[in-house]
Amino acid sequence: MTRAGKTVFALVVVAVLAGAVLLWRLGSGDGPVELSGGTDSYALRVRFDGPTTVGESAVSIEVADTAGTPVSADEVTVEPVMPEMGHAEPAVPAAAEGVPGRYRATGARLTMAGTWEITVTVRSGGKQEAAVFPIAVRS
Repeated sequence: MTRAGKTVFALVVVAVLAGAVLLWRLGSGDGPVELSGGTDSYALRVRFDGPTTVGESAVSIEVADTAGTPVSADEVTVEPVMPEMGHAEPAVPAAAEGVPGRYRATGARLTMAGTWEITVTVRSGGKQEAAVFPIAVRS
């Protein structure tokens, strides 16, 4: 094997290991799954009540502005998508929980094991922004 071939092989091995670690960190445990991210205007925290397994899931979402102040949005939705298989489930509206910035969506369907993307969309004050959260779903 040439030096360039060895370098490419080493990079592929590192990429595969990094991907495996990422999938493990994104939802391989038996407890709740929590993810953080954001958009230009919002900081978001997403929490699945239990492990991300095939079936319907309940998702809690916390929405704050970039300064950390809770946001009372006009609408928050959760949309599960599995790009690798071309699956997309309908967006599920998240109901306000009575505390500013806290929302809960029930019935988010994860129809098969694999890597999914959960798109959280926030509509507030005439603007709409979305963030995508990758998760690993087990059967």
